[in-house]
Amino acid sequence: KCSYESLNKLVKVVVDLAHTCVPAIFLDEICQIQTLHDSYGEMADCCTKADPERNQCFLSFRTAYPTFIKPYEKPEPEAVCREFHEDKKSFLGHYIYRVARRLPFVYAPTILALSIDYEHAVETCHCPKGRIDKIHTYNCRILKTFGERIFKADTLASISQKYPKAPFAEICKTAEDISDEHKECCDGDMVECMDDRTQIVEHICSNQEVFSSKIRECCEKPLVEKCQCVVQAEFHDKPTDLPPIAEKYIQDPDVCKHFEEEHKNFLMLAVFKCYRFLYDYSRRHQGFSTPMLLRIAKQYEDLLEKCCKTEDSSQCYGKVVGSTIHSHNRKKTVVGSCDFRVLIRYTKKMPQVSTETMLEVGKKIILAGVKCCQEPENRRIACAEGYLDMLIQEMCERQKAVSVNDQVAHCCSASYANRRPSMFDFGENLCNAPLLVPGLQTLVQLLLVNLIKCKPSMTDEQLGKIIAGFIEMVDKCCKKEDHDACFGEEKFKWTDSGIHCYLFGLALSICPFVRNTITENCLPNIQKRLMK
Repeated sequence: KCSYESLNKLVKVVVDLAHTCVPAIFLDEICQIQTLHDSYGEMADCCTKADPERNQCFLSFRTAYPTFIKPYEKPEPEAVCREFHEDKKSFLGHYIYRVARRLPFVYAPTILALSIDYEHAVETCHCPKGRIDKIHTYNCRILKTFGERIFKADTLASISQKYPKAPFAEICKTAEDISDEHKECCDGDMVECMDDRTQIVEHICSNQEVFSSKIRECCEKPLVEKCQCVVQAEFHDKPTDLPPIAEKYIQDPDVCKHFEEEHKNFLMLAVFKCYRFLYDYSRRHQGFSTPMLLRIAKQYEDLLEKCCKTEDSSQCYGKVVGSTIHSHNRKKTVVGSCDFRVLIRYTKKMPQVSTETMLEVGKKIILAGVKCCQEPENRRIACAEGYLDMLIQEMCERQKAVSVNDQVAHCCSASYANRRPSMFDFGENLCNAPLLVPGLQTLVQLLLVNLIKCKPSMTDEQLGKIIAGFIEMVDKCCKKEDHDACFGEEKFKWTDSGIHCYLFGLALSICPFVRNTITENCLPNIQKRLMK
Protein backbone atom coordinates (compact mmCIF):
# COMPACT_ATOMS: atom_id res chain seq x y z
CA LYS A 1 0.00 0.00 0.00
CA CYS A 2 3.03 2.28 0.22
CA SER A 3 3.69 4.71 -2.60
CA TYR A 4 6.65 4.31 -4.92
CA GLU A 5 8.27 7.48 -3.54
CA SER A 6 8.13 6.33 0.10
CA LEU A 7 9.50 2.89 -0.75
CA ASN A 8 12.30 4.43 -2.81
CA LYS A 9 13.43 6.46 0.19
CA LEU A 10 13.34 3.35 2.37
CA VAL A 11 15.42 1.43 -0.18
CA LYS A 12 18.14 4.09 -0.10
CA VAL A 13 18.29 3.87 3.71
CA VAL A 14 18.43 0.08 3.61
CA VAL A 15 21.16 0.01 0.96
CA ASP A 16 23.29 2.31 3.12
CA LEU A 17 22.70 0.08 6.12
CA ALA A 18 23.35 -3.08 4.13
CA HIS A 19 27.06 -2.40 4.27
CA THR A 20 26.90 -3.11 8.01
CA CYS A 21 25.68 -6.67 7.27
CA VAL A 22 22.82 -6.50 9.75
CA PRO A 23 20.38 -9.31 8.75
CA ALA A 24 17.23 -7.66 10.06
CA ILE A 25 17.74 -4.16 8.65
CA PHE A 26 14.68 -4.34 6.41
CA LEU A 27 12.30 -5.16 9.23
CA ASP A 28 14.01 -2.74 11.60
CA GLU A 29 13.42 0.11 9.17
CA ILE A 30 9.85 -0.96 8.42
CA CYS A 31 9.01 -1.09 12.11
CA GLN A 32 10.19 2.50 12.54
CA ILE A 33 7.48 3.79 10.18
CA GLN A 34 5.13 5.75 12.45
CA THR A 35 2.06 5.28 10.26
CA LEU A 36 2.56 1.52 9.82
CA HIS A 37 -0.39 0.58 12.04
CA ASP A 38 -2.70 3.05 10.29
CA SER A 39 -1.92 1.54 6.88
CA TYR A 40 -1.59 -2.14 7.72
CA GLY A 41 -3.47 -2.74 10.96
CA GLU A 42 -2.64 -6.12 12.52
CA MET A 43 0.51 -6.55 10.46
CA ALA A 44 2.13 -3.75 12.47
CA ASP A 45 1.84 -5.99 15.54
CA CYS A 46 4.53 -8.21 14.01
CA CYS A 47 7.05 -5.59 15.14
CA THR A 48 6.50 -6.66 18.75
CA LYS A 49 7.94 -10.11 17.99
CA ALA A 50 11.58 -11.19 17.97
CA ASP A 51 13.26 -12.66 14.90
CA PRO A 52 12.75 -15.12 13.26
CA GLU A 53 9.09 -15.02 14.42
CA ARG A 54 8.89 -11.37 13.34
CA ASN A 55 9.90 -12.21 9.78
CA GLN A 56 7.46 -15.15 9.57
CA CYS A 57 4.72 -12.92 10.90
CA PHE A 58 5.28 -10.36 8.13
CA LEU A 59 5.42 -13.09 5.49
CA SER A 60 2.07 -14.49 6.63
CA PHE A 61 0.36 -11.30 5.44
CA ARG A 62 1.46 -11.71 1.83
CA THR A 63 -1.39 -12.45 -0.55
CA ALA A 64 -1.13 -13.79 -4.08
CA TYR A 65 -4.01 -11.61 -5.29
CA PRO A 66 -3.95 -8.18 -3.58
CA THR A 67 -7.50 -6.84 -3.86
CA PHE A 68 -6.59 -3.24 -3.01
CA ILE A 69 -4.49 -2.85 -6.17
CA LYS A 70 -6.33 -1.75 -9.29
CA PRO A 71 -6.06 -4.01 -12.36
CA TYR A 72 -3.14 -3.13 -14.59
CA GLU A 73 -4.04 -0.66 -17.32
CA LYS A 74 -1.93 -0.81 -20.45
CA PRO A 75 -0.40 2.65 -21.05
CA GLU A 76 -0.29 4.40 -24.39
CA PRO A 77 2.94 3.62 -26.34
CA GLU A 78 3.75 7.32 -26.70
CA ALA A 79 3.56 7.83 -22.95
CA VAL A 80 5.80 4.83 -22.31
CA CYS A 81 8.50 6.10 -24.68
CA ARG A 82 8.32 9.60 -23.29
CA GLU A 83 8.66 8.50 -19.64
CA PHE A 84 11.45 6.09 -20.57
CA HIS A 85 13.57 8.77 -22.28
CA GLU A 86 12.86 11.45 -19.67
CA ASP A 87 14.07 9.39 -16.69
CA LYS A 88 14.98 5.74 -17.38
CA LYS A 89 15.91 5.01 -13.77
CA SER A 90 12.57 6.25 -12.44
CA PHE A 91 10.71 4.50 -15.28
CA LEU A 92 12.23 1.10 -14.50
CA GLY A 93 11.87 1.68 -10.76
CA HIS A 94 8.14 2.22 -11.19
CA TYR A 95 7.94 -0.89 -13.36
CA ILE A 96 9.64 -3.02 -10.67
CA TYR A 97 7.31 -1.46 -8.08
CA ARG A 98 4.18 -2.32 -10.09
CA VAL A 99 5.28 -5.91 -10.74
CA ALA A 100 6.61 -6.65 -7.25
CA ARG A 101 3.53 -5.44 -5.35
CA ARG A 102 1.23 -7.46 -7.63
CA LEU A 103 3.38 -10.61 -7.39
CA PRO A 104 4.70 -10.77 -3.80
CA PHE A 105 5.79 -14.42 -4.10
CA VAL A 106 7.98 -14.00 -7.17
CA TYR A 107 11.71 -14.01 -6.43
CA ALA A 108 13.56 -10.71 -6.66
CA PRO A 109 16.12 -11.99 -9.23
CA THR A 110 13.29 -12.88 -11.59
CA ILE A 111 11.65 -9.47 -11.24
CA LEU A 112 14.98 -7.79 -11.95
CA ALA A 113 15.47 -10.01 -15.01
CA LEU A 114 11.99 -9.15 -16.22
CA SER A 115 12.70 -5.43 -15.80
CA ILE A 116 15.73 -5.82 -18.06
CA ASP A 117 13.60 -7.62 -20.64
CA TYR A 118 11.11 -4.76 -20.38
CA GLU A 119 13.86 -2.19 -20.78
CA HIS A 120 15.10 -3.90 -23.96
CA ALA A 121 11.55 -4.19 -25.25
CA VAL A 122 10.89 -0.48 -24.83
CA GLU A 123 14.19 0.39 -26.49
CA THR A 124 13.38 -1.77 -29.51
CA CYS A 125 9.60 -1.21 -29.51
CA HIS A 126 8.79 -4.87 -28.94
CA CYS A 127 6.87 -6.67 -26.22
CA PRO A 128 8.90 -8.14 -23.33
CA LYS A 129 9.97 -11.75 -23.68
CA GLY A 130 9.66 -12.46 -19.98
CA ARG A 131 6.51 -14.02 -18.54
CA ILE A 132 6.03 -14.32 -14.81
CA ASP A 133 4.08 -17.42 -13.94
CA LYS A 134 3.19 -19.11 -10.69
CA ILE A 135 6.30 -21.25 -10.38
CA HIS A 136 7.80 -19.30 -7.47
CA THR A 137 4.62 -19.46 -5.42
CA TYR A 138 4.47 -23.16 -6.20
CA ASN A 139 8.08 -23.75 -5.10
CA CYS A 140 7.60 -21.94 -1.81
CA ARG A 141 4.45 -23.86 -1.00
CA ILE A 142 6.08 -27.20 -1.81
CA LEU A 143 8.98 -26.26 0.47
CA LYS A 144 6.62 -25.27 3.27
CA THR A 145 4.27 -28.26 2.91
CA PHE A 146 6.75 -31.10 2.39
CA GLY A 147 9.96 -29.73 3.91
CA GLU A 148 13.56 -29.27 2.82
CA ARG A 149 14.38 -32.95 2.35
CA ILE A 150 11.74 -33.48 -0.35
CA PHE A 151 12.47 -30.13 -1.97
CA LYS A 152 16.18 -30.97 -2.18
CA ALA A 153 15.41 -34.38 -3.65
CA ASP A 154 13.21 -32.75 -6.27
CA THR A 155 15.98 -30.26 -7.06
CA LEU A 156 18.55 -33.04 -7.32
CA ALA A 157 16.39 -34.91 -9.84
CA SER A 158 15.83 -31.74 -11.87
CA ILE A 159 19.46 -30.66 -12.21
CA SER A 160 20.58 -34.25 -12.80
CA GLN A 161 18.32 -34.17 -15.86
CA LYS A 162 19.57 -30.75 -16.94
CA TYR A 163 23.27 -31.47 -16.49
CA PRO A 164 23.54 -35.24 -17.11
CA LYS A 165 27.29 -35.21 -17.77
CA ALA A 166 28.14 -33.47 -14.47
CA PRO A 167 29.66 -35.75 -11.79
CA PHE A 168 27.68 -36.77 -8.76
CA ALA A 169 29.64 -34.57 -6.33
CA GLU A 170 28.97 -31.41 -8.37
CA ILE A 171 25.27 -32.20 -8.76
CA CYS A 172 25.01 -32.88 -5.05
CA LYS A 173 26.59 -29.57 -4.05
CA THR A 174 24.57 -27.61 -6.58
CA ALA A 175 21.32 -29.22 -5.41
CA GLU A 176 22.10 -28.19 -1.84
CA ASP A 177 22.97 -24.63 -2.90
CA ILE A 178 19.86 -24.19 -5.07
CA SER A 179 17.60 -25.52 -2.31
CA ASP A 180 19.17 -23.13 0.20
CA GLU A 181 18.68 -20.28 -2.27
CA HIS A 182 14.97 -21.10 -2.59
CA LYS A 183 14.63 -21.15 1.17
CA GLU A 184 16.17 -17.66 1.39
CA CYS A 185 13.83 -16.41 -1.34
CA CYS A 186 10.75 -17.98 0.24
CA ASP A 187 11.69 -16.52 3.63
CA GLY A 188 11.58 -13.08 2.05
CA ASP A 189 15.33 -12.39 2.35
CA MET A 190 15.72 -11.02 -1.17
CA VAL A 191 19.27 -9.73 -0.65
CA GLU A 192 20.50 -13.20 0.29
CA CYS A 193 18.27 -14.67 -2.40
CA MET A 194 19.95 -12.59 -5.11
CA ASP A 195 23.42 -13.15 -3.66
CA ASP A 196 22.94 -16.93 -3.45
CA ARG A 197 21.68 -17.17 -7.02
CA THR A 198 24.60 -15.09 -8.26
CA GLN A 199 27.12 -17.39 -6.57
CA ILE A 200 25.44 -20.52 -7.96
CA VAL A 201 25.33 -19.18 -11.51
CA GLU A 202 28.91 -17.91 -11.36
CA HIS A 203 30.05 -21.35 -10.21
CA ILE A 204 28.19 -23.07 -13.06
CA CYS A 205 29.49 -20.58 -15.63
CA SER A 206 33.03 -21.02 -14.35
CA ASN A 207 32.72 -24.77 -14.91
CA GLN A 208 30.91 -25.00 -18.22
CA GLU A 209 32.98 -27.98 -19.29
CA VAL A 210 31.65 -29.83 -16.23
CA PHE A 211 27.99 -28.80 -16.46
CA SER A 212 26.93 -27.93 -20.01
CA SER A 213 28.11 -26.37 -23.26
CA LYS A 214 24.61 -24.97 -23.85
CA ILE A 215 25.01 -22.12 -21.36
CA ARG A 216 27.95 -20.42 -23.08
CA GLU A 217 25.88 -17.53 -24.46
CA CYS A 218 24.05 -17.15 -21.15
CA CYS A 219 27.31 -16.82 -19.26
CA GLU A 220 28.40 -13.93 -21.47
CA LYS A 221 25.39 -11.81 -20.49
CA PRO A 222 25.29 -9.16 -17.72
CA LEU A 223 24.70 -10.50 -14.21
CA VAL A 224 20.89 -10.38 -13.87
CA GLU A 225 20.28 -11.58 -17.43
CA LYS A 226 22.92 -14.25 -16.99
CA CYS A 227 21.16 -15.69 -13.93
CA GLN A 228 17.78 -15.87 -15.60
CA CYS A 229 19.22 -17.28 -18.83
CA VAL A 230 21.07 -20.10 -17.03
CA VAL A 231 17.94 -21.00 -15.05
CA GLN A 232 15.90 -21.25 -18.26
CA ALA A 233 18.57 -22.94 -20.42
CA GLU A 234 17.70 -26.19 -22.16
CA PHE A 235 18.92 -29.60 -21.03
CA HIS A 236 22.36 -30.77 -22.05
CA ASP A 237 22.36 -33.86 -24.24
CA LYS A 238 22.52 -37.15 -22.38
CA PRO A 239 25.99 -38.76 -22.60
CA THR A 240 26.03 -41.67 -25.02
CA ASP A 241 28.42 -43.74 -22.91
CA LEU A 242 26.24 -44.11 -19.81
CA PRO A 243 26.11 -47.81 -18.85
CA PRO A 244 22.70 -49.42 -18.27
CA ILE A 245 21.46 -48.56 -14.81
CA ALA A 246 20.83 -52.25 -14.14
CA GLU A 247 24.58 -52.95 -13.98
CA LYS A 248 24.96 -51.01 -10.76
CA TYR A 249 21.53 -51.25 -9.15
CA ILE A 250 20.35 -54.74 -10.14
CA GLN A 251 23.20 -56.90 -11.40
CA ASP A 252 25.86 -55.85 -8.89
CA PRO A 253 26.14 -58.72 -6.36
CA ASP A 254 26.83 -56.21 -3.57
CA VAL A 255 23.65 -54.14 -3.97
CA CYS A 256 22.25 -55.18 -0.61
CA LYS A 257 25.63 -54.74 1.07
CA HIS A 258 25.86 -51.14 -0.18
CA PHE A 259 22.27 -50.54 0.83
CA GLU A 260 22.81 -51.75 4.37
CA GLU A 261 26.17 -50.02 4.90
CA GLU A 262 25.26 -46.68 3.38
CA HIS A 263 21.56 -46.59 4.12
CA LYS A 264 21.42 -42.91 4.93
CA ASN A 265 23.54 -41.85 1.96
CA PHE A 266 22.27 -44.27 -0.63
CA LEU A 267 18.62 -43.33 -1.11
CA MET A 268 15.78 -41.03 -0.08
CA LEU A 269 15.74 -41.34 3.67
CA ALA A 270 15.21 -39.21 6.76
CA VAL A 271 18.15 -36.86 6.15
CA PHE A 272 19.14 -35.39 2.79
CA LYS A 273 22.59 -36.76 1.96
CA CYS A 274 22.56 -37.07 -1.85
CA TYR A 275 20.58 -39.79 -3.46
CA ARG A 276 22.92 -41.55 -5.85
CA PHE A 277 20.21 -43.78 -7.33
CA LEU A 278 18.02 -40.74 -7.98
CA TYR A 279 20.96 -38.97 -9.65
CA ASP A 280 21.81 -41.95 -11.86
CA TYR A 281 18.21 -42.63 -12.83
CA SER A 282 17.33 -38.96 -13.49
CA ARG A 283 20.26 -38.26 -15.82
CA ARG A 284 19.21 -41.26 -17.91
CA HIS A 285 15.53 -40.24 -18.09
CA GLN A 286 15.32 -36.57 -19.06
CA GLY A 287 11.73 -37.00 -20.23
CA PHE A 288 10.35 -37.97 -16.83
CA SER A 289 8.83 -35.47 -14.40
CA THR A 290 10.65 -35.03 -11.10
CA PRO A 291 7.72 -36.37 -9.02
CA MET A 292 7.78 -39.51 -11.18
CA LEU A 293 11.52 -39.89 -10.56
CA LEU A 294 10.94 -39.55 -6.82
CA ARG A 295 8.25 -42.22 -6.99
CA ILE A 296 10.61 -44.60 -8.79
CA ALA A 297 13.40 -43.96 -6.27
CA LYS A 298 11.03 -44.60 -3.37
CA GLN A 299 9.77 -47.80 -5.00
CA TYR A 300 13.36 -48.97 -5.42
CA GLU A 301 14.14 -48.18 -1.80
CA ASP A 302 11.06 -50.07 -0.57
CA LEU A 303 12.02 -52.96 -2.81
CA LEU A 304 15.50 -53.25 -1.32
CA GLU A 305 14.05 -53.02 2.18
CA LYS A 306 11.97 -56.08 1.36
CA CYS A 307 14.28 -58.12 -0.88
CA CYS A 308 17.51 -57.69 1.05
CA LYS A 309 15.89 -59.64 3.89
CA THR A 310 15.32 -62.68 1.67
CA GLU A 311 17.76 -65.49 0.86
CA ASP A 312 17.77 -64.85 -2.90
CA SER A 313 17.67 -61.06 -2.89
CA SER A 314 18.92 -60.53 -6.45
CA GLN A 315 16.16 -62.75 -7.84
CA CYS A 316 13.62 -60.80 -5.77
CA TYR A 317 14.48 -57.26 -6.81
CA GLY A 318 15.66 -58.10 -10.35
CA LYS A 319 12.22 -59.08 -11.61
CA VAL A 320 10.33 -56.29 -9.89
CA VAL A 321 12.71 -53.49 -10.92
CA GLY A 322 12.53 -54.58 -14.55
CA SER A 323 8.74 -54.54 -14.59
CA THR A 324 8.62 -51.20 -12.75
CA ILE A 325 10.93 -49.48 -15.24
CA HIS A 326 8.98 -50.98 -18.14
CA SER A 327 5.74 -49.66 -16.66
CA HIS A 328 7.09 -46.12 -16.28
CA ASN A 329 8.58 -46.11 -19.79
CA ARG A 330 5.22 -47.18 -21.21
CA LYS A 331 3.53 -44.26 -19.49
CA LYS A 332 5.65 -41.74 -21.36
CA THR A 333 3.01 -41.59 -24.11
CA VAL A 334 0.22 -40.91 -21.68
CA VAL A 335 -0.76 -37.24 -21.64
CA GLY A 336 -3.06 -34.88 -23.45
CA SER A 337 -5.94 -32.45 -23.60
CA CYS A 338 -8.88 -34.08 -25.23
CA ASP A 339 -9.84 -37.01 -23.01
CA PHE A 340 -12.21 -36.22 -20.12
CA ARG A 341 -11.05 -38.92 -17.71
CA VAL A 342 -9.05 -36.44 -15.63
CA LEU A 343 -12.13 -34.28 -15.10
CA ILE A 344 -14.19 -37.37 -14.24
CA ARG A 345 -11.66 -38.49 -11.64
CA TYR A 346 -11.35 -35.03 -10.12
CA THR A 347 -15.10 -34.42 -9.88
CA LYS A 348 -15.61 -37.80 -8.21
CA LYS A 349 -12.96 -36.94 -5.63
CA MET A 350 -14.36 -33.47 -4.96
CA PRO A 351 -18.11 -33.49 -5.65
CA GLN A 352 -18.53 -30.65 -3.15
CA VAL A 353 -16.65 -28.23 -5.42
CA SER A 354 -18.81 -25.84 -7.43
CA THR A 355 -19.51 -26.43 -11.11
CA GLU A 356 -17.76 -23.14 -11.96
CA THR A 357 -14.58 -24.27 -10.22
CA MET A 358 -14.71 -27.63 -11.95
CA LEU A 359 -15.04 -25.93 -15.34
CA GLU A 360 -12.06 -23.74 -14.47
CA VAL A 361 -10.09 -26.90 -13.69
CA GLY A 362 -11.21 -28.42 -16.98
CA LYS A 363 -10.09 -25.39 -18.96
CA LYS A 364 -6.67 -25.41 -17.32
CA ILE A 365 -6.28 -29.13 -18.03
CA ILE A 366 -7.13 -28.48 -21.68
CA LEU A 367 -4.63 -25.61 -21.91
CA ALA A 368 -1.95 -27.81 -20.37
CA GLY A 369 -2.77 -30.56 -22.82
CA VAL A 370 -2.70 -28.25 -25.83
CA LYS A 371 0.76 -27.03 -24.82
CA CYS A 372 2.19 -30.38 -23.79
CA CYS A 373 0.90 -32.30 -26.80
CA GLN A 374 3.00 -29.95 -28.95
CA GLU A 375 6.15 -30.90 -27.05
CA PRO A 376 8.44 -33.66 -28.31
CA GLU A 377 7.15 -37.03 -27.18
CA ASN A 378 9.96 -37.49 -24.65
CA ARG A 379 8.99 -34.24 -22.88
CA ARG A 380 5.22 -34.66 -22.74
CA ILE A 381 4.95 -36.53 -19.46
CA ALA A 382 7.16 -34.04 -17.61
CA CYS A 383 5.28 -31.11 -19.13
CA ALA A 384 1.85 -32.49 -18.22
CA GLU A 385 2.72 -33.59 -14.70
CA GLY A 386 4.34 -30.21 -14.05
CA TYR A 387 1.20 -28.34 -15.10
CA LEU A 388 -1.12 -30.69 -13.26
CA ASP A 389 0.87 -30.55 -10.04
CA MET A 390 0.76 -26.76 -10.07
CA LEU A 391 -3.00 -27.01 -10.59
CA ILE A 392 -3.24 -29.48 -7.70
CA GLN A 393 -1.25 -27.12 -5.49
CA GLU A 394 -3.64 -24.31 -6.36
CA MET A 395 -6.63 -26.49 -5.45
CA CYS A 396 -4.90 -27.60 -2.24
CA GLU A 397 -4.59 -23.97 -1.18
CA ARG A 398 -8.32 -23.60 -1.72
CA GLN A 399 -8.82 -26.77 0.32
CA LYS A 400 -7.04 -25.09 3.24
CA ALA A 401 -9.38 -22.09 3.09
CA VAL A 402 -12.60 -24.05 2.51
CA SER A 403 -12.29 -27.72 3.44
CA VAL A 404 -13.63 -30.07 0.78
CA ASN A 405 -13.15 -33.50 2.34
CA ASP A 406 -10.62 -35.52 4.35
CA GLN A 407 -9.49 -37.57 1.35
CA VAL A 408 -8.48 -34.47 -0.61
CA ALA A 409 -6.71 -33.03 2.44
CA HIS A 410 -4.74 -36.28 2.74
CA CYS A 411 -3.76 -36.20 -0.95
CA CYS A 412 -2.59 -32.61 -0.59
CA SER A 413 -0.17 -33.20 2.26
CA ALA A 414 0.72 -36.89 2.54
CA SER A 415 3.22 -37.30 -0.32
CA TYR A 416 4.61 -34.84 -2.87
CA ALA A 417 5.67 -37.59 -5.28
CA ASN A 418 2.33 -39.42 -5.15
CA ARG A 419 0.08 -36.37 -5.09
CA ARG A 420 -0.64 -36.29 -8.83
CA PRO A 421 -1.47 -40.03 -9.10
CA SER A 422 -3.62 -39.67 -6.00
CA MET A 423 -5.62 -36.80 -7.54
CA PHE A 424 -5.37 -37.37 -11.30
CA ASP A 425 -4.97 -40.23 -13.72
CA PHE A 426 -3.89 -39.41 -17.25
CA GLY A 427 -5.68 -42.14 -19.21
CA GLU A 428 -4.23 -43.67 -22.39
CA ASN A 429 -2.95 -41.89 -25.53
CA LEU A 430 -4.85 -38.67 -24.93
CA CYS A 431 -2.92 -36.71 -27.53
CA ASN A 432 -4.44 -38.87 -30.23
CA ALA A 433 -7.98 -37.92 -29.29
CA PRO A 434 -9.85 -35.51 -31.62
CA LEU A 435 -10.03 -31.93 -30.40
CA LEU A 436 -13.57 -30.70 -29.94
CA VAL A 437 -14.57 -27.16 -30.81
CA PRO A 438 -14.60 -24.89 -27.73
CA GLY A 439 -18.39 -24.70 -27.33
CA LEU A 440 -18.88 -28.44 -27.53
CA GLN A 441 -15.85 -28.97 -25.26
CA THR A 442 -17.50 -26.82 -22.61
CA LEU A 443 -20.81 -28.55 -23.17
CA VAL A 444 -19.27 -31.96 -22.57
CA GLN A 445 -17.48 -30.73 -19.47
CA LEU A 446 -20.76 -29.42 -18.10
CA LEU A 447 -22.31 -32.77 -18.90
CA LEU A 448 -19.61 -34.60 -16.97
CA VAL A 449 -19.55 -32.35 -13.92
CA ASN A 450 -23.31 -32.20 -13.41
CA LEU A 451 -23.83 -35.85 -14.26
CA ILE A 452 -21.21 -37.00 -11.73
CA LYS A 453 -22.67 -34.72 -9.09
CA CYS A 454 -26.10 -36.19 -9.83
CA LYS A 455 -25.00 -39.84 -10.15
CA PRO A 456 -21.58 -40.22 -8.45
CA SER A 457 -21.79 -44.01 -8.58
CA MET A 458 -21.72 -44.17 -12.38
CA THR A 459 -18.73 -46.03 -13.80
CA ASP A 460 -16.28 -44.53 -16.28
CA GLU A 461 -17.68 -46.88 -18.92
CA GLN A 462 -21.23 -45.64 -18.36
CA LEU A 463 -20.08 -42.03 -18.44
CA GLY A 464 -18.14 -42.71 -21.64
CA LYS A 465 -21.21 -44.09 -23.38
CA ILE A 466 -23.29 -41.10 -22.37
CA ILE A 467 -20.61 -38.66 -23.53
CA ALA A 468 -20.29 -40.45 -26.87
CA GLY A 469 -24.06 -40.43 -27.30
CA PHE A 470 -24.28 -36.76 -26.41
CA ILE A 471 -21.58 -35.77 -28.91
CA GLU A 472 -23.20 -37.94 -31.55
CA MET A 473 -26.56 -36.26 -30.90
CA VAL A 474 -25.07 -32.77 -31.20
CA ASP A 475 -23.24 -33.66 -34.39
CA LYS A 476 -26.36 -35.26 -35.88
CA CYS A 477 -28.80 -32.50 -35.03
CA CYS A 478 -26.47 -29.64 -35.94
CA LYS A 479 -26.34 -31.01 -39.47
CA LYS A 480 -30.14 -30.96 -39.75
CA GLU A 481 -31.93 -27.94 -41.10
CA ASP A 482 -34.54 -28.20 -38.35
CA HIS A 483 -32.36 -28.44 -35.22
CA ASP A 484 -35.34 -28.08 -32.93
CA ALA A 485 -37.24 -31.02 -34.38
CA CYS A 486 -34.16 -33.23 -34.22
CA PHE A 487 -33.50 -32.46 -30.56
CA GLY A 488 -37.16 -33.08 -29.87
CA GLU A 489 -36.81 -36.60 -31.24
CA GLU A 490 -33.56 -37.25 -29.35
CA LYS A 491 -35.02 -35.97 -26.09
CA PHE A 492 -36.85 -39.21 -25.42
CA LYS A 493 -33.61 -41.24 -25.65
CA TRP A 494 -32.06 -39.06 -22.95
CA THR A 495 -35.17 -39.31 -20.81
CA ASP A 496 -35.02 -43.09 -20.97
CA SER A 497 -31.40 -43.07 -19.80
CA GLY A 498 -32.53 -41.68 -16.44
CA ILE A 499 -30.30 -38.59 -16.28
CA HIS A 500 -32.99 -35.91 -16.15
CA CYS A 501 -31.40 -34.22 -13.15
CA TYR A 502 -28.24 -33.68 -15.19
CA LEU A 503 -30.20 -32.17 -18.08
CA PHE A 504 -31.75 -29.67 -15.74
CA GLY A 505 -28.33 -28.77 -14.31
CA LEU A 506 -26.84 -28.39 -17.76
CA ALA A 507 -29.75 -26.23 -18.91
CA LEU A 508 -29.23 -23.89 -15.97
CA SER A 509 -25.45 -23.77 -16.39
CA ILE A 510 -24.95 -23.43 -20.11
CA CYS A 511 -25.94 -19.81 -20.81
CA PRO A 512 -22.74 -18.15 -19.48
CA PHE A 513 -20.41 -20.52 -21.33
CA VAL A 514 -21.72 -20.78 -24.90
CA ARG A 515 -20.11 -18.29 -27.30
CA ASN A 516 -21.03 -18.74 -30.99
CA THR A 517 -19.58 -22.17 -31.60
CA ILE A 518 -20.38 -25.19 -33.80
CA THR A 519 -22.95 -23.06 -35.64
CA GLU A 520 -24.46 -19.80 -34.48
CA ASN A 521 -27.93 -21.30 -34.10
CA CYS A 522 -27.23 -24.86 -33.02
CA LEU A 523 -26.14 -24.61 -29.38
CA PRO A 524 -28.94 -22.25 -28.35
CA ASN A 525 -31.33 -24.88 -29.67
CA ILE A 526 -29.64 -27.54 -27.53
CA GLN A 527 -30.22 -25.32 -24.53
CA LYS A 528 -33.79 -24.65 -25.59
CA ARG A 529 -34.63 -28.32 -25.89
CA LEU A 530 -32.96 -29.19 -22.59
CA MET A 531 -35.00 -26.54 -20.81
CA LYS A 532 -38.26 -28.15 -21.90
